[in-house]
Amino acid sequence: SDDVDDDVDDDADDDDTPRRRQARAVTPHIAREVLRLSDELHLGETEALALYVAACALQAGGGSHGHDGEDGDVMATESEGDDGREDDDYDDDDDGFVQMLIEGGMVGFRTQSPPEPSTSQPPQFPSQPPAESPRPSRTLRTARRLFFRERSALLSAIHEVIRHRVEAADRAGRQNDGRHGGDREAMLVATDPLLKAGLVTNLIKTIRELTASMEGLARGLRAEEEERRRRRSAAAANANANANSNAAWNNANSNVAGGPSSSTGGFGGFGTSHPVGTDSTTTPSVEKNLDMEYALLSFAGMQRHIAAECLFYLAYHAQLTAEEVASTIDLIRDLTNGSDVAGGVGGGLPRLDPLVEDVPPVYGEVPMMTATTPSVQGFMSQQHPQQPWQTWNVPVPKLKDPKEWEEEWIANLWGKGQPSLLQCVSTLIMTVMCALDARQVLMDRETHGPNSFGAGNALLPPHSDTSDPSMNGLQPIHTRLDPENKDTERQWKRCDIWGVLFLPYALLLRNSVVPLTSPRGSGSVPSPLSPDANPRTRGTMDAAKTFTDCLTAASQYKSLTFARLSLLPSLGLPSTRSHHKDVVSMGRGDDVSIFDFYISVLAECTAQFMDVLCASGNLPITQQMWFDEENNTAQVEWKRVEEKNYYDVLWGKTVVEDASGPREVDILDRPDCLEDVFALVSSVCSASPESSKAFWKIVEEELELTEDGSSPVTTFRLAPSRCMRLLETKRSDNDSTLLVFLSFLASLALSDGVEENDTDNGASMVHSFLSGEKSINAPSDRHAPFTWSNAISAIRWYAEELSPEVKDEGSKRDRLRRSPTTTTDTVPTPTSYYYG
Repeated sequence: SDDVDDDVDDDADDDDTPRRRQARAVTPHIAREVLRLSDELHLGETEALALYVAACALQAGGGSHGHDGEDGDVMATESEGDDGREDDDYDDDDDGFVQMLIEGGMVGFRTQSPPEPSTSQPPQFPSQPPAESPRPSRTLRTARRLFFRERSALLSAIHEVIRHRVEAADRAGRQNDGRHGGDREAMLVATDPLLKAGLVTNLIKTIRELTASMEGLARGLRAEEEERRRRRSAAAANANANANSNAAWNNANSNVAGGPSSSTGGFGGFGTSHPVGTDSTTTPSVEKNLDMEYALLSFAGMQRHIAAECLFYLAYHAQLTAEEVASTIDLIRDLTNGSDVAGGVGGGLPRLDPLVEDVPPVYGEVPMMTATTPSVQGFMSQQHPQQPWQTWNVPVPKLKDPKEWEEEWIANLWGKGQPSLLQCVSTLIMTVMCALDARQVLMDRETHGPNSFGAGNALLPPHSDTSDPSMNGLQPIHTRLDPENKDTERQWKRCDIWGVLFLPYALLLRNSVVPLTSPRGSGSVPSPLSPDANPRTRGTMDAAKTFTDCLTAASQYKSLTFARLSLLPSLGLPSTRSHHKDVVSMGRGDDVSIFDFYISVLAECTAQFMDVLCASGNLPITQQMWFDEENNTAQVEWKRVEEKNYYDVLWGKTVVEDASGPREVDILDRPDCLEDVFALVSSVCSASPESSKAFWKIVEEELELTEDGSSPVTTFRLAPSRCMRLLETKRSDNDSTLLVFLSFLASLALSDGVEENDTDNGASMVHSFLSGEKSINAPSDRHAPFTWSNAISAIRWYAEELSPEVKDEGSKRDRLRRSPTTTTDTVPTPTSYYYG
């Protein structure tokens, strides 16, 4: 024990140890800074102290993480030189990243200015504005930057590694013999253990945790902002009350003293130091600085989006398991449902009901209108004859200004974080599309190369001899994407988003029910297959029925409208210099954005979906045909009611007369029709004209031998796809599909040629169809083509109909219909398609 006491005495005498220097360095100023850092960034005191020391070291080292001195020396230097005052030599640009996070988090919370106090009364001198918290010291600002940089390092590194994997996988997939170069194989071999260790599962878990954290931060910010508005409104009302009391006090003093008060500052004639209701000892209130709360909210949203992009890049080139795809589908469901639904997380996405849910009220404050008009006074006098002379105040609802309502709606959406959530959900939807794609070469994590069968998906291999006859491998996905499963349907708050996932699932099942053909290829419409026609359809699931149900349910849930109006706009904007064929060239510093990946996947999925609709005979009807069918159904229902009432009268039953007539057709019940399918195509092509090539058929041709006897040259050119030929046939039989046909041609005209410097592009092909130089289908007397002459005639007819000066009754013939004199044998002149 004597030795121990001697050691303690020696330590007590030694004042130069690092631990004691650190203890002396924690001055009251540093302690306040550490506690403030702990409170702002939601850290423990130990973590906050470590972060503060690292920031001090970063400053002492001149911008590097290392330093020569001890931590205690660095903190002592900070304590002596940084007392929280402004740094004259500090560059505000260093805080650009943190300031960007703060401004991004504020969106939606501070769009509406707080109520201002009334200016009709003079301000009160004792009233003071809320005191602002002092600007943080330079070390505190450095610690904030260091916190966000360090927290983002892991996901940023994973994101960069996965992007390099995509490039390596693309090069590996181009080699059909399966041999890979050393560098490419090294990249896949080095990173495949991440997939085996559960990288996909961990990313999904990270997105859930970040979403829950964002919801907690958003709720706290909304509560704090609401409390601030309440306090400011109360302060404004108190200021007005004090001003009124001040004026009343001065008037009373003026009457007692026989004249106006001679005192200044609003003091009374009896020497009172302050008016009634005013407290001269009021101290300024200090509002909590919420900048870091906004920064944390924005930072969590940024990290969530990076994690979702990582999932997309993995599904774009790597083979995912059925459990990983099912977990991604569950994540989409829980994010869209929100925490209000059992199992949900976050704020959820709003329902598509503009008058009932998830939108601000369309009526503002209900003002009280004084009943001065004879009609209102007469009505109120009849209701209350005992008080004929009373003035009545009648509440009159007043609609909000549309611009004001729209701004409030947008502010509510951003305040709840729903636009950023929609971006995340859209990225996850594209992830599922890639994971279920059966036309790409995907990398296997076990062999560090392409799947053994080449192009296809291991979830449902293309070769029947290597597949499970019962297709049990798809059960985790089928349980979540079976349209006939009503229990699963009830779990989704947004069935339109659920229906979008049916499209890639139907395309995956297509190989098991019909021969897999290219959407740009040709072929006759296959006959329907029974569930037992293919051995792969026997077992626990009916692939053929699920395939058909998915196509139908996607239309019933209006999923194509969601894809056009919500999914596509949330994918972002195209890069300034990107091409579809170069989309995988993603070296550091390249301008190719992730939008090019998104739009290529969406365009290919849309093209295959259209081809499936045409091949299976499930092409939806037009809006006019749907309206006519619904109207006929309403007429039939009304006739049945009339017949029932007629027989009830004959039998002496009491019948309630109903003169309302047949029910009106509710257009909100309309599913996605033919116009919606091609509207999605038009939107995809407009967003990326390069993607319109996916809706053409590409044929291979061999040029004739040249005079010098050289070998023939193989070329590729655009040709009408199966969907274009079918739509042109429908246009000939039904005039309601004409506008759909023309809009489809306009979208296809945006395509470039197949080869470089190819003049045979989409515009020239469409021009040749409309000018009669080429035909979409084989010439037929029954199906006359639509030409430029018909288009110009239709425009002339519309111009005449819309001109009030024209009185010629003969001009009211519908020029959209073909002229009976038009035949396919007519040989057009070079200008006939312009002038008719």
